[in-house]
Amino acid sequence: MPYKPLDIFQDLPKTNCGYCGRPGCLPFAMAVYLGDAPLSACTQLTPEKAEEIRQKLEAQKRESKGGGQAVEQALEFLMGKVGEADLAELARKSGSEYIPGPPDAVRLELFGEPYLASGEGVKAEDGGSPGVTVKVFLLIYLTRASGAKPAGEWAAFREFPNTVSKAKQFEASAAGLARAYDGRSGDLAAAAARLGGAPDESGSADLAFIFQALPRVRLYLLFWDSDEDFEARASILLDKGALDYLDQEAMVFLAEAFAALIKGESIHELLA
Repeated sequence: MPYKPLDIFQDLPKTNCGYCGRPGCLPFAMAVYLGDAPLSACTQLTPEKAEEIRQKLEAQKRESKGGGQAVEQALEFLMGKVGEADLAELARKSGSEYIPGPPDAVRLELFGEPYLASGEGVKAEDGGSPGVTVKVFLLIYLTRASGAKPAGEWAAFREFPNTVSKAKQFEASAAGLARAYDGRSGDLAAAAARLGGAPDESGSADLAFIFQALPRVRLYLLFWDSDEDFEARASILLDKGALDYLDQEAMVFLAEAFAALIKGESIHELLA
């Protein structure tokens, strides 16, 4: 039988102590399921129980036909959470718009592109169907949203907890942008403007733009063009309060989606 996030949750001690770096045992179970957190992060698990969960997860992987099935199962799990939730409350906490039904839905924007989310799924407002990873990403944002105001300060991905294993993947998105726009800072400025970026001239970077990625998550792009001494480089920063809305895996996807959109590519085939 499939071993899903709710099954992992049932096998956890359910103390919601927060020592794992997650706000509770259910978010931790989801992170373990997606491979975004090690079981060892749970200090309340006995070695025997941890081994039992590992064996179940390994059996699940053997039965799975690849990463796509795991993403589909994550989507099913998150749709269930949204279906059971008060959508008006989800909209309030996430800074989105509540759309009365039937079916009730939440309207939210990803880099200015509007989507509708409900217990029945996620679709683009124009009726298009997003890629499954985009759907999972948006539902993570909705179900994780705490309602907290953005911190108003910027942080590199490595400054967030439990990011060591994902840091290179996150930073590869910025490195890819640096390579793509080496010697083309004017093209980058035009692409950033098309994506709604607001120029920021307060720092030392050749170009800097602030983007409203999600209703309550902002992203900061810094770019230095190449010269005689240095290669082109770029950095992607997030608001320090991003963990109130996204887990570490979702942050990686956000960076990948942002890099794709800046380069004029589709985000609907991305797999974080």
